[in-house]
Amino acid sequence: MKILKLIGASILILGLLVIIIGLFLPSKVHLERSIMVNNTPDVPYDLINDLTNFNDWSPWYEIDTNATYTNSELKTGAGACIIWNSNNTELGNGKLTITESKPNELIVTKLEVEGWDPSSASYFFTKENKTTKIIWTMDSDMGYNIIGRWFGLFMDDLIGKDYEKGLASIKKICEEKPVQEKIAGYDVNFLTIPSQNYIYTTNSEVKANEIGLKIGASLMKLDAYTKNNQILVSGPPFTIWYSPTNFITGMPVSGEISPKDKNIKFGQLKDCNAYVVSYYGSYSNTQPVYENMSTFILEKGKHPAGPPRELYLSDPILEKDTTKWLTEIVFPVH
Repeated sequence: MKILKLIGASILILGLLVIIIGLFLPSKVHLERSIMVNNTPDVPYDLINDLTNFNDWSPWYEIDTNATYTNSELKTGAGACIIWNSNNTELGNGKLTITESKPNELIVTKLEVEGWDPSSASYFFTKENKTTKIIWTMDSDMGYNIIGRWFGLFMDDLIGKDYEKGLASIKKICEEKPVQEKIAGYDVNFLTIPSQNYIYTTNSEVKANEIGLKIGASLMKLDAYTKNNQILVSGPPFTIWYSPTNFITGMPVSGEISPKDKNIKFGQLKDCNAYVVSYYGSYSNTQPVYENMSTFILEKGKHPAGPPRELYLSDPILEKDTTKWLTEIVFPVH
């Protein structure tokens, strides 16, 4: 009996020591890993910010490939989340939510796993010359959870390797993707533009403060003409800029047309190679694109092969947020 009492007392003392020491252990746990990626910040940012890509790089996916995953209706950015259910106790049931997202700079997520206190993870993206440094951190507050505080002592060893594995997968995916060239911060791609029939109106010597009104009036006139004459429009409207004050506003159409309105003419754009910039923003702020494009074209060993044109892919009447207005600015080259 004395032996049993001694064992019981030892267990009690050990338990008390675990509790007492646990109370003095740090309640907050920080984990951090980093890696260098040979690509621009937007590539890893876009990969991580889209939760439909999560299992492409997640270090935990292989724990249970039979687990079920459900994405929220919002797939990217703040508010997007992914929920999983697994019979494997090592993976369990959980939810990952993006709580903050700053393009090409920062992503913050909240991780909730059954049986554990929520934790926060952040991804920091920093451009360094032609590479990007990704820092992946995790912060968790164990509060007065004694077991959690003890677990926090070994967090770096237990989860650090998972972070390293995940970052290695991110690096591999991002470096296999070609570097996206940019002009004034906007994507630019070299494309072959097919030939196009179009109708247009001419605007000459337009005052700077009247350009927007002139383009709007021309588009309304062209739109009405196509509807009244049952002409099939085959693409977004556009403007061809011969100079800052001389331009034509056009609308692509199917087939050849002989306009009955003397102010509307028919034309044909020949197929060409071109650099196409995907510009987002107000139509009045495109100047940096044009200023940088001349040098860019020469650096690529190309020469302008015609006036630039702007294709308007957003409808300002339906979309009030100017930051979401998409305009493709086309620079023909040879």
